[in-house]
Amino acid sequence: MTETARRDLYLDDGAMTILHGDARVILRGQAPGAFDVVVTDVFHDISVPYHLVTREYAELVRSRLAPGGLYTLNLVDLFPDPRLVKSLLKTLRQVFRHVHVWVHELPREPLRMTFVVSASDGDGPPELIRSGRGLRRGWMRVTEPLGITGTPLGELPLLRDDYVPVERLVSSLLLTARGSEPAFFVVWIAGRVTMRRHPGSVFARLLVFFLSNPNIQGGGARHGPPDYQPAQVSKSGSHVVVTRSDVTVAGVL
Repeated sequence: MTETARRDLYLDDGAMTILHGDARVILRGQAPGAFDVVVTDVFHDISVPYHLVTREYAELVRSRLAPGGLYTLNLVDLFPDPRLVKSLLKTLRQVFRHVHVWVHELPREPLRMTFVVSASDGDGPPELIRSGRGLRRGWMRVTEPLGITGTPLGELPLLRDDYVPVERLVSSLLLTARGSEPAFFVVWIAGRVTMRRHPGSVFARLLVFFLSNPNIQGGGARHGPPDYQPAQVSKSGSHVVVTRSDVTVAGVL
């Protein structure tokens, strides 16, 4: 990745110290209070490193921040009820004094979009932040409305190392017309390969969700890969069997 940034993005890293490895492992090896800002930018839709959204990781980040330091991250979720974002908000509030969610714009309808989350023990931020240089952009604080609309925070999980149900929290990205189409090819292809060896894997369960969901099955080729064929779905309680000409998946929802 560093070589790609140098070659294609004109990165000049002469004054940088770059460490290659897992973010949590590397951060654990740094001195307490070593950083003014920690940025986590590793999320993409269903690709969420579980160990970087938990309370234990947030505690590690806070221990490595200087007094008044800032922790910020961005992740994709579905507006107006981003359940993963709200669970992360709830989790970070266990560790930091000020935790807020920001968006670049307010959509007029449900939309898959990027949210920015900030956490700090310093002074509380304003309701609107504008870029000081580069492209002119602004970010609106939406913490308060998110907290009182959609799924109540009390019904969402606190993210811990021993319990991080990310796939359930981002299921709206996968199972709705607004969120499913870009991710479907990735999950379907990976699910077809992974599921044959590991029938109980997350990808297998997601494939069951996809093929048994009317938003997907009813869309025909529009939502599936080029050779998409409707699936035969049989359900018995929480057990689901999905059969197609090319694959059979059994899972528990």
